Amino acid sequence: MSVQQWLGIAVSVCTLVGLFVASVKWLVKNQTNQLKEEFKEELRPLMELLDEMDKRHLRIEYALYNDGKTGLINKVEELLKNQQTIKVDVEVLKSKE
Repeated sequence: MSVQQWLGIAVSVCTLVGLFVASVKWLVKNQTNQLKEEFKEELRPLMELLDEMDKRHLRIEYALYNDGKTGLINKVEELLKNQQTIKVDVEVLKSKE
């Protein structure tokens, strides 16, 4: 075989390998794009649920603390203070009897 024939064989082998690599690359790209779209559709409800849960968490946190003004935590603290005051008042009344 001559040098030209060897070069022809080498070029054809490189062309075939290049075509194979390009086709595999195209298939992988196509499949990943298709999977991305399916994955987005599957994740959309989960993202909406996560957003709703975050909103609920913020509402609960606001109800509990409410910037230190009227939150449930502050109300409980006020009730405990009032309970202590009432206990003291009851003890004073008992001691007067």
